[in-house]
Amino acid sequence: MNADRDAAVLTYVENAVLNEGEEIVWRGRPSPGACARIQLSRTVAGVVFIIVGGAWTIFLINIQIWMAIPGLVGLVFGAKLSGHALANYLRAGRSYYAVTNKRILIITAGRSISVDSVTGSEIRKLRRVEKPDGAGNVSYRSTTKVGRDHNDYIRTYTSVGFKDGLWGVADVAGAARAIAALQPAPDEVSSDGQSE
Repeated sequence: MNADRDAAVLTYVENAVLNEGEEIVWRGRPSPGACARIQLSRTVAGVVFIIVGGAWTIFLINIQIWMAIPGLVGLVFGAKLSGHALANYLRAGRSYYAVTNKRILIITAGRSISVDSVTGSEIRKLRRVEKPDGAGNVSYRSTTKVGRDHNDYIRTYTSVGFKDGLWGVADVAGAARAIAALQPAPDEVSSDGQSE
């Protein structure tokens, strides 16, 4: 961790991101390993595609070069799927988390600084997973995706990504409390689930 970069990011957030009356109530850093595990199922699928595609290519390239093309496609597709975990791992090393009294901020500092903001109304399915040492994950939403299966039936499924939680934080209880405080109180929510 670079102390100068950490201080520069905090200064940037305080001066350029926070609105009037907004203050940071919790802050932390993600664990690169925890961020990589978000995409574990994609990584496993990617490795399977790489193994099958590699075997296909090795066995058929000597017979007919055109027969190796599906194996090469499998290799590329597998590398792309597996790359999601690596991308999350690298992003985590440049990322910071902050929860203010108004929203969640995910800050990524590279050549430029990007800030993703999640308000209380966007929080759904708040889930906390805590290890004995107090570290863990807090996920606060999932993305619903629509796809078609092999019979062309429309299926919906949910996916949790890097921006849908705080991953591998040292003080998961504090993060969860700060996020829970952003959710509307039960008397502020109408019967149709909309904030009043």
